[in-house]
Amino acid sequence: VSPDFASLVFTTAVAPGEGSELVFTFTPGDELNTGFTNLGVVTFLLPGFTGGTDTGLTSAVTTTPTDKFDQASFIRQGETSYLQLTTKSGVTNAYDAQVVVTVPLSMGIKLPADGVEANQASVQMSIGPYSAATWSSAFSVVLMSAV
Repeated sequence: VSPDFASLVFTTAVAPGEGSELVFTFTPGDELNTGFTNLGVVTFLLPGFTGGTDTGLTSAVTTTPTDKFDQASFIRQGETSYLQLTTKSGVTNAYDAQVVVTVPLSMGIKLPADGVEANQASVQMSIGPYSAATWSSAFSVVLMSAV
């Protein structure tokens, strides 16, 4: 089963370059656990998003259903930005269960200076950490909307 990245919603009406809470809705398509090869990580490629430093930002997150993921890490490598969501230790996320993860505004992630377009194909999802990510169209079924 391929991952299904249903949506990324900005829950605050913000201008390009400003910080926003981010809400990701997805179905992993693979079981996730910190003890598995995928390290319990889902990674999103967020081109143009900024915040923090190259050493990264981390924050607690909230999920529906509760207690599925417990941390978000925002990482920049040059011009490329990644957001990694890590499964809560001891929890296995089912491959076919939809999850909603809210990354708080307080994390400091800012929208691209050029803005974000609906269905922006360059925003992608992969299972596993960014250093081992394989990006393909299978991971980029993206519906984006600004609220």
